[in-house]
Amino acid sequence: MKTFDSFKSVLNSESIDRRQFIKWTLFGGALVYFQRVLEPQSAGQDNKFPDNLVGSNIYGWSQYYQRQGMSVYERLPEVVSALRDCGYDYLENFMDLNNPENNAKFADILKEKGLKPVSLYVGARLHEKEKADQTV
Repeated sequence: MKTFDSFKSVLNSESIDRRQFIKWTLFGGALVYFQRVLEPQSAGQDNKFPDNLVGSNIYGWSQYYQRQGMSVYERLPEVVSALRDCGYDYLENFMDLNNPENNAKFADILKEKGLKPVSLYVGARLHEKEKADQTV
């Protein structure tokens, strides 16, 4: 019970530090994992997890190309091919709210190179209470 009380106090605090965030994220993931593993099987259903997806966010790539004096978007097919060749399933991009057609173009490049359009980073600041309230 002490663990859950501690968890509730973290959720009710104004902000948490990086260590607390990582600790509680791992704790939450472990709870989900063990619940799935330990729950009884229903008749006719297997208890197999769906295939896991492995991906990368575009931010690190954008920093790399920026140091080279280039835009990651100019080299996007190269980045996607490199990820595919390394066994990745997807590349997460920033959502372009001003030009939504760019999101569709990004998804087309992923599909063309054999990756999946799985997610877009939307910049939600859920780790800061005042910003989280505005975001949600």
